[in-house]
Amino acid sequence: MSVISADKNLAEATSAELKRIAKLLEQKETLEVQIARIDAALGRFASGQAAAPAKGEPARAPGAQAKPARVKRAARGSVKAAIIGLIKGAGESGITVQEIAGKLGVSHNRVFTWFYRTGSQIKAIKKAGPGKHVWVEETARFIRPSSALKPTPTPKPRPTRPPKPVAKQVAAAKSKAGKPGVSKDRMIEWLKGAGPEGTTVKDLAAKFGVDPQRLYVWFGATGKTVKEIKKVAPARYAWVG
Repeated sequence: MSVISADKNLAEATSAELKRIAKLLEQKETLEVQIARIDAALGRFASGQAAAPAKGEPARAPGAQAKPARVKRAARGSVKAAIIGLIKGAGESGITVQEIAGKLGVSHNRVFTWFYRTGSQIKAIKKAGPGKHVWVEETARFIRPSSALKPTPTPKPRPTRPPKPVAKQVAAAKSKAGKPGVSKDRMIEWLKGAGPEGTTVKDLAAKFGVDPQRLYVWFGATGKTVKEIKKVAPARYAWVG
């Protein structure tokens, strides 16, 4: 399998290819550590330190190979903190895998492996493009206020009717007083005072302050129930009791 180096190829790789790449990178890092140990051992021979053991190191038998020096690795969590710090510092524009590798002084493949394993588990890290990542802060959830906290609506004031003019109030009172059946006793009193000749509907309407038509209705309905009230001429009534 050919080694994928471009960000575009890595972005288009399938899930199976990514797993294969991650496994190869892990094997590569293991081999690099072993090579570093071998180089350290060879360096000790070149500097003349192979014959004399270092302080605190037990003497080796003749012909025995020197134990390769252990390469110091970064502390756990330091790479994660460094990468997250770079992503946050890049802002909304984001940062590429190559830029992170250059700033940390590590290989491009190692940064890619970190994003595949660790970075994919951090929800705030989002892809901003091929081989590019950005930090997205989680927004606070909207909490719907309880109905008990809702302000009580102020009731709208009912519109008040303006007072009627005095003239209309007087006219309404007169109209109510002149309704048939309401002034029966007064009508009898007026007719008795008019004598046997009686009085006209027009005169009674003027005395009661009502429309003459209302009195015609009264005489045709209520007036007929009173036997003593008689019609003595057209539009003229008298008390004959």
